[in-house]
Amino acid sequence: MNKTQGVVMNTIQSKALVGIGSIGEVPILLAKPQAYMNYSGESVGPLAAYYQVPLRHILLVYDEMSLPNGVLRIQPKGGHGYHNGYV
Repeated sequence: MNKTQGVVMNTIQSKALVGIGSIGEVPILLAKPQAYMNYSGESVGPLAAYYQVPLRHILLVYDEMSLPNGVLRIQPKGGHGYHNGYV
């Protein structure tokens, strides 16, 4: 069982480890797909449809090995970053 900001992630749904909670007044759904990165859409798509989450409200977080430690890059669109899809 993982716990992040008071959200307990202990449910498996759509091939993902899922937790539902809130940060302040904002409801959140945390999902950690349990498949290779290239197949994460098989989790994210059905979860977004089931919980009626608009695409503009989805934040994808992943590690980027080419960035220096502690650096965060946020961009609305991007390429594959030379990642071959393996976890």
